[in-house]
Amino acid sequence: MSVVDNGIGMSAETLANLLRPFEQADALATAIGGTLSIHSTLGAGTRAMVILPASLVRPASQAEAA
Repeated sequence: MSVVDNGIGMSAETLANLLRPFEQADALATAIGGTLSIHSTLGAGTRAMVILPASLVRPASQAEAA
């Protein structure tokens, strides 16, 4: 899953500290075999991306039944 905007972006300093309060979210993604990353260019926008193993993804019909 990826979320992208074309807003003002973030500086390298802001980006470096962005996930500090959310270290558990990053640890959770890693614990289940995935990754959490955020890339940003000041003045151009930001992309937040969560990559999970395909084995964790269920078709929508199965997810609705759960």
